[in-house]
Amino acid sequence: MKLSKHIYKEIIKVWFGPDREKEAQDLLTEDDVEEWIVEWYRGEFKEVGCDGSVAKPRMPPSWLAQWRRNEKV
Repeated sequence: MKLSKHIYKEIIKVWFGPDREKEAQDLLTEDDVEEWIVEWYRGEFKEVGCDGSVAKPRMPPSWLAQWRRNEKV
């Protein structure tokens, strides 16, 4: 399981509860969490070329998120 999926499930469980999962999906999606992770990773790991300072910035490891769909270079 990707970290983004785990975080999403925990947010739903803790903040909304299993009985309000559909309501929560209207406010937050797994894609939102993946985008947050990609943004965080690219902001934190500038020293390895994640910030766009190189022609093709380094993206987060695949176990964090399915970053290809979030790739905005």
